[in-house]
Amino acid sequence: APAQQMPRQQPRPEDAAREERVPMSKLRQVIASRLKAAQNTAAMLTTFNEVDMTALMALRSTYRQEFEAAYGTRLGFMGIFVLASIKALKEFPAVNSEIDGTDIIYKNYYNIGVAVGTPQGLVVPVVRDAGGLGLAEIEARIADFGDRARNGKITPDDMAGGSFTISNGGVYGSLMSTPILNPPQSGILGMHTIQERPVALNKQVVIRPMMNLALTYDHRIVDGALGAEVVVREVEARQRRVHLQRIGERRAAVGADAVAHEVEARQDRVDFELRRKEHPVAWLEGFSGEVRRGLVRLHAAEPVSDTHLRAHET
Repeated sequence: APAQQMPRQQPRPEDAAREERVPMSKLRQVIASRLKAAQNTAAMLTTFNEVDMTALMALRSTYRQEFEAAYGTRLGFMGIFVLASIKALKEFPAVNSEIDGTDIIYKNYYNIGVAVGTPQGLVVPVVRDAGGLGLAEIEARIADFGDRARNGKITPDDMAGGSFTISNGGVYGSLMSTPILNPPQSGILGMHTIQERPVALNKQVVIRPMMNLALTYDHRIVDGALGAEVVVREVEARQRRVHLQRIGERRAAVGADAVAHEVEARQDRVDFELRRKEHPVAWLEGFSGEVRRGLVRLHAAEPVSDTHLRAHET
């Protein structure tokens, strides 16, 4: 049974005269109810990691104008984070599942909720079947959600059916937070503001644009063993080829194929096996690796050398 709300303590008379009582909107009531339900039901735990955004910021700077001219939508970070999340969810399906009684329901689809702030409150429209979409399609849908949310035109159907959520508190300047699950989902990824700070790299202290990531998950279904082995994965060659085809369609096909073959060859040389352990540390570390590694090469116009690969992996 839900916890009973404690009666409000009466303020002092001199304070009561300066207070104002305003009814909560229906949207705010729904948000409050769902967030409290998540706290009452799930065993929520949050794990943190950080990601070096150098390569991703370079990619965005280099291809922003070309992307917007080709697809009529802006190139943001959220679309790439959606794609990286899907890659990680495929490796750790428990994060994309839910509990129903004594059963676990694994979602073999990727309906990604994207939290959008509005003057009326936070709404989470869902990019359905995002695993079958390209970067431009995802960015276009996110932009449409943002426009409709600001105009109060997001419908309940837009927010239904999500299997995983991404929230970006960085747009408000948040450096760190512990996002709350969107029930009945078992995972939510929190992005945060990008901040230049000193980091150790190759035994030197350098200044890098860093982002903190927070993964909140339901400990009832996702193993939280912090001592579990962490495996960093390479971006799949197939995913890279999809991006090459979507963004590089105006470039020479020979150049795109050469990049794809080079990426495949490098992946074949990876000397460790993918381990499908259902623990959030590996999920988040794997996700961080997706962003850290190789994203700047997704739209390369010419074959990529090993030297170029190593330079961006650092």
